[in-house]
Amino acid sequence: DIVWATSIDGRLLKIVHGVIESSLYLSEHCSTSSPSLCGRHLGIRRLNGSSLLVVDAYRGILSVDFDNKKVVPLLPASTQIDRLTTLHYIHDVAVIDKDNIVLTERSTKYSPHFRPYERMEHKPNGRLFHYDISRNRITELLSGLFEPAGVEVAQDRDHIIFAETGTGSVLSYNMRNKALSRFTEQVPGLPSLIRLTNTRDELWVAMEETRLDEVGAPKSLPEYLKKWPFVRKIMLSIFPSEVFKAMYNSFAPPHLVAVKYNMQGEPLVSVQAPRGFPKNPEVKGIAQVSESTDGVFISFSKGGHIAKIIKRYVDALQGGIANSKRRRG
Repeated sequence: DIVWATSIDGRLLKIVHGVIESSLYLSEHCSTSSPSLCGRHLGIRRLNGSSLLVVDAYRGILSVDFDNKKVVPLLPASTQIDRLTTLHYIHDVAVIDKDNIVLTERSTKYSPHFRPYERMEHKPNGRLFHYDISRNRITELLSGLFEPAGVEVAQDRDHIIFAETGTGSVLSYNMRNKALSRFTEQVPGLPSLIRLTNTRDELWVAMEETRLDEVGAPKSLPEYLKKWPFVRKIMLSIFPSEVFKAMYNSFAPPHLVAVKYNMQGEPLVSVQAPRGFPKNPEVKGIAQVSESTDGVFISFSKGGHIAKIIKRYVDALQGGIANSKRRRG
């Protein structure tokens, strides 16, 4: 199995059977002390037989020919959208066909470095776009979104499914009639990247943060201050950015969870670590879950780790849950 991943030092990694086989720097001027130079790489997609698409939140969407070590901008972050705005903070991309892609812009205001500010302000600064590659034409599909993140194209190629992190929702947009609806009502957190399985009839949703209703359960800083928006505004205005981000990160709940849904939005199975990883407390939030033929791979928002769960274990758990539902119903 081949897994593609990016690292904080600006490399695209080709991981084969759990070992980094080769890598490619996506920027010639990478410095880990300067994220804008090194890049903040998010979604990775296969466009065609030779090219991968890599989302860089600072530079835009890159087209990467890994075998020939070529990296070229496909859709720069400075692309003009209208008289007033350009693309700013792209989060994910999904491929409709070799000439058409859809992408989410998480914020028109903040960069990834200041993402906690976006969460605390809770303003609809996000957008969803369609991009025609051969015509170099970008079209705004939706605006006024709260931190749109992961995006997928359904099997019918008419419906675009995307996570709206800021509202804890997974939504479905019909490109034919322009209707927007909820994909599912059951989201136990703030969704990040979403990925279809190989059969394209099930969807993994990674939770960037978990929201628990139990009394005394850990909560993120925005959750603690949900009823006091004026306190949030004061904090944003008086604390230096590094102090504020340290405070924000200290509230991150340890609970890790991702959920698999069918295409009717019904939950099928979840993978969870209620206490996180006590031996690796720096690991926070699930960023993405992807399936292969024998494994379920999990990457994290923080901590620099990739986990693998043997797929047959997840399949067995999913089958057991389905059988239990049939017996009850």
